[in-house]
Amino acid sequence: MRIGLMRTRCEFWDVVKAVNEYGIEEEEKKLLYKCPVAIKELAAEITGDTTRSILNTVQVTMRFSRAMKNPTSSMYLVLDGIEYDILTPPNNHWRLNKYLTFNAVMRNK
Repeated sequence: MRIGLMRTRCEFWDVVKAVNEYGIEEEEKKLLYKCPVAIKELAAEITGDTTRSILNTVQVTMRFSRAMKNPTSSMYLVLDGIEYDILTPPNNHWRLNKYLTFNAVMRNK
């Protein structure tokens, strides 16, 4: 992987549970980290019968860092203002990989 291909800025978000000032547990979005990634478009499908939408599937490659939490399927990422759900989280249990590669699909609104 050439490092020059990682030129797209990506934000990784997660929904975490927090307790507000009234003691009620609520879910809020939390920005985990921003990093450069390489994007490769895998598929673009038209879905739906009455309301048509395009379902983009991309392959995301990012550089591994111990300071960042590994992406999980509960997280989502934002590329150019568009939210993507992580389909296949990377398998890097022993932290031997220099790059993490996973697939993500665009969220429908």
